[in-house]
Amino acid sequence: MIVIYKELENQPKFNINDNIISLVSENHWFLDSFHQRSIYFGYWVEIEEKIYKILERININDEIKYLNIINEREINLICSNNKINLFLDSQGLNLNSLNPIFLDIDVDFRVLYETGLKGENFRIIPNENLFVIITDKEIDINFYYEGELKFINQKYKLIYDYDKKRNSSFTENEVIKIFKGWIRNLKIFCSKKTPENNYFFNDNFNSLEAFILKRIFSLYTKNNGFRAGLPWFPQRWFRDELISLLFLNLNENLKEKILNYYLDNLENIWKFNKEKDNILTSDTLPLIIINLSEDQLKKEFKKILSLLKEWDKLFSIYKDNLLPKSTWMDSIERKRALELDFLYYLSLLKLNLINEAKKFKIFIKKKIFENKYPHEEFFRPNIFFAYFLVKDFFEKEEWENFFDKIIEENYLHWGGFSSINKKNIKFTPSYSGENPKSYHQGDSWFWLNNLAIFALSDLNKEKYNFYIKKLKEAEMKNLLKMGVPGFMSELSSAADLKYEASPIQLWSLTSLFYNIKRNGGRSSIG
Repeated sequence: MIVIYKELENQPKFNINDNIISLVSENHWFLDSFHQRSIYFGYWVEIEEKIYKILERININDEIKYLNIINEREINLICSNNKINLFLDSQGLNLNSLNPIFLDIDVDFRVLYETGLKGENFRIIPNENLFVIITDKEIDINFYYEGELKFINQKYKLIYDYDKKRNSSFTENEVIKIFKGWIRNLKIFCSKKTPENNYFFNDNFNSLEAFILKRIFSLYTKNNGFRAGLPWFPQRWFRDELISLLFLNLNENLKEKILNYYLDNLENIWKFNKEKDNILTSDTLPLIIINLSEDQLKKEFKKILSLLKEWDKLFSIYKDNLLPKSTWMDSIERKRALELDFLYYLSLLKLNLINEAKKFKIFIKKKIFENKYPHEEFFRPNIFFAYFLVKDFFEKEEWENFFDKIIEENYLHWGGFSSINKKNIKFTPSYSGENPKSYHQGDSWFWLNNLAIFALSDLNKEKYNFYIKKLKEAEMKNLLKMGVPGFMSELSSAADLKYEASPIQLWSLTSLFYNIKRNGGRSSIG
């Protein structure tokens, strides 16, 4: 199949295989693949802070030759003698066909993360050109159509091959083929879904910048926050959102709306990574601090200073004794975390605690000089995040020495960095899915690869030109040719460039946007 990007300059086209088509908007999204099946694919709708699956698949009985991507919420499927338009409007999912097309529709009703066989717990109400299904969760699903659509209600067994590759515990299901027939128009919607308040930006962006930014804001919600990713991270993860804010350079009003959530809930969330979470997280409070404006810091200074003291007692920043799972690398044990030390140091500077910042900087440098700092921390791509945060912490020659070493030990032939030294006995070259073995012990994270482009370019572009070029090529391949066309995935295996883990990931996109914006949109899309 050939994908064509209608939004981009010169409308580039690429051959793609095994990709996932997507339509993404504020509180509903549709994901599907022509070759793979997953419990997480289908049409999902957020209703009253719960996320419901209301459609398994629309099976189109025609060969798709071209995929024209109109924007983040609309695509055209071009067949031999037909054109099928799929799009999300504020109400629901729509299919319009130039000529009548035969299709059948599968359903599987569940709430996100539910597993197991769900049965046939629904009622159907037929009307003229409309079927209304009432599920056992009292959610109504409306199928409005033009043409002939028949209710057939055939159950069949389904293997989720996409999830099987991810070592998922739920890979077999029974779904219902519920309708079939010849139609020209189809609209699927749930009356309980709230209307959308889409965010529109008005700034001067070139086509590539606007393209990425629109996809970033397709993850923005009516609660003034960003989803961490789709399909299985649709919540507001504080770390992902706060790091992304560092990359976006939002206008003051919008950023203030987002940060007001943190200020209004500070006492309840400062040590966690999402609402209703009980896992202690070390970087939420420092990330909040470095994102706040000077006025916000002055206004909340006493409260923040008090919480920072509590934070220090809890996470023991002067001791090599971090709590388990408290950094973003939550599947491994780390006694110290390089990026956390830099976040804390920058927080002290932001709070104008200059003497405390100097004391901490001396403490860290002394540990490094005396070879008492955990050696493996300098063989993780987090060092590029550290450079992004406080590049004057070390001298240029020191940074260059660190970068030379991580290139030697962690650089991957396809244009990425392994999350651990390749010579380490724990190095895992292939993505291990829901078993987190490879997660931070091999897998290459795109948000850090994007920061590597920034750091290497900023420090010594001429010296690191080869690696910068390879990193840029890999990020654009992931964006335009792999996974969900137009979105970046969470990570790749170390062995080869792939789209793996969450196929749509916020901070992969925002870090990419940061690089593109700094470079004036000049990045190869060949």
